[in-house]
Amino acid sequence: MKNEICIRLSVFDGDNNEITKILDIIPTKVCKKGSLISSRGTMVYKYNIWKYEINLKDVVHIEEALTKLLTVFQKKKNELSLISQKQYIEISISAYIEDGMPSIHISNEFISFFNDIKCEIDIDIM
Repeated sequence: MKNEICIRLSVFDGDNNEITKILDIIPTKVCKKGSLISSRGTMVYKYNIWKYEINLKDVVHIEEALTKLLTVFQKKKNELSLISQKQYIEISISAYIEDGMPSIHISNEFISFFNDIKCEIDIDIM
């Protein structure tokens, strides 16, 4: 791995099937409350989690990943806003950078979208 950015929209503690139905988007992963986090361990998920993840390779600009995520979810803003009234929504950004310096620019368009869907943002740079 040289440079990789992973961006994920997660909905916590909801009915994963219902969230899929409301958004009409197939998640990249769902986690069921009480199921094992790893087949090799004993830790279990504390919540149901609905996840949609995008991985980009050979990039250092986080805005590229945000743009891809917004392309998928912009038309679902109203649905996400309704979901956020009952569930916690988080945008997670993980940047693994070996070559170059990561660039973080979050435009008004993204800030407005995040506010509209009442999500929190988590950014990890490694």
